[in-house]
Amino acid sequence: MASFFSKLFGDGADTPAKTDANSSIVWSELNTSEALAALTAASFERPQLIFKHSTSCGISSMVLRKFGLQHADNKNQVSFHLLDLLRNRSLSNEIAQTFEIPHQSPQLLLIAHGKVELHASHYDILQAQISAR
Repeated sequence: MASFFSKLFGDGADTPAKTDANSSIVWSELNTSEALAALTAASFERPQLIFKHSTSCGISSMVLRKFGLQHADNKNQVSFHLLDLLRNRSLSNEIAQTFEIPHQSPQLLLIAHGKVELHASHYDILQAQISAR
């Protein structure tokens, strides 16, 4: 039975900076203020996507997995960054303050030209239209 739920929701062991076995998205780990500043600067050249993920939340794991499957075709247009909320809550708060978007989990933010172009949370993430802007 545990195997069934692990397949459905994930086992909470999603590690950043890896390729999901079911998609070809490579997630870069976002874990420092310096990386956030670099991501923001890079957004002037190419859209940057931040996925705030709680590794202890089944909904977050399921949405992350499905999102990866849906948006693998965008890997050449958008850079993907994964923030582990359990390890980096203060950075999540910094993102919320910097971009003036209240923290939620799971949460997706698409940064282009130094500002949030799109944000969504929970199951709304699966409806988000991601593309180079």
